[in-house]
Amino acid sequence: ASVGDFAAPLIQGLPVIARNPAVWAKATARHYQAFFDPTVQARFIREHRQTFQDMAAQGVPVGDPEFFAALNRGGGLSLGLLEKLPGGAQVRGGLAPAGRQTFGRFQAGYNTFLGTARAHLWEGMKGQMPSSELAAYVRNLTGGLDSAALGVGPGQRAGEALWLAFSPRLLRSTFALGTDALRFLAPNPTARQAESMRTVASMLTGAIGVYVVTGMALGKTQAE
Repeated sequence: ASVGDFAAPLIQGLPVIARNPAVWAKATARHYQAFFDPTVQARFIREHRQTFQDMAAQGVPVGDPEFFAALNRGGGLSLGLLEKLPGGAQVRGGLAPAGRQTFGRFQAGYNTFLGTARAHLWEGMKGQMPSSELAAYVRNLTGGLDSAALGVGPGQRAGEALWLAFSPRLLRSTFALGTDALRFLAPNPTARQAESMRTVASMLTGAIGVYVVTGMALGKTQAE
């Protein structure tokens, strides 16, 4: 399954707005830049090489291949069924460049947004909690919790991809962030749980605030 839109800042990036609006703004700017210039991601990784090495050592992904799995098999639009038709291989070969210039650019934008947000969050919070805890928080915050790393088998992952809101990784990350926030209410919460509670509380407060202010702007009564 592939997606072509600029939705990353308000899907995977929604909790980042609550946690660090400045990081979100930087990641969003690079998100759009990368669509027009896909080399933006490579340059950013080179400039923050040590950060990405530290994150990789703790299992934090650079981007999100889940939304663009169909691109990987054929190096372009994955149209394997075409090859079974007369002249299908030639048609697929002709479509591959179009795939790189459309879905490929959207993939670069998605991955650049996520990589930028994760790197800036890591750099800004490094030292505030153990690296393993920081890695789990950053993964949960940005939809990067890997189902395979949790021991979920390929059959179950395939079924989840069909039924769990299109993106099992993002859904698992969202539940994990919320669970960590609730665990903050238990005795002796960890720094990761405290950050998760702060993020969820800020996001909910912001969402409700926008709702109320919008209603006031539209002239709604307090009862409405």
